[in-house]
Amino acid sequence: MPMRKVNIISGILLLAISILFWNDAAGIRPPAHIYPKTIIAIVAFLSIALLIQAIFFPKAVAQTRPFAGIKYKRVLLTIFSSIIYYYALKVIGFYVSSFFFIIILTWLLGEREVGVKVFARLGTLSIIVMTLIYLAFKVFLKVPTPTGIFF
Repeated sequence: MPMRKVNIISGILLLAISILFWNDAAGIRPPAHIYPKTIIAIVAFLSIALLIQAIFFPKAVAQTRPFAGIKYKRVLLTIFSSIIYYYALKVIGFYVSSFFFIIILTWLLGEREVGVKVFARLGTLSIIVMTLIYLAFKVFLKVPTPTGIFF
């Protein structure tokens, strides 16, 4: 598939996802809505820019073969994990689901070994990241995160 077609499809998909997330973010109370809506707006803007470039400036699109050497199983597992994470946020809560999501996604995209040492290292990384996120959002910004059963 030519890169131009890939860019058009990607732009449309990202714009559709942005619209879905924008509608979902409508339920977030101010001032907590500022960050997610800003990120969604940036993704929508970049999606529109990609569409404009692909449609009106086809020579600006790289002519390389897209997705050469892609491991589709890894991509599908990442998408599936992200969908589960999205729904787990609402049920379990932000901190617990993000902790496990970081471990799973880091393992899927990087480490391929299975063992206590690998998951201990990934768990430590996840604890550090979640601590930094907690400090940034709860302590310094005083912005609520999605709550669930645990937090």
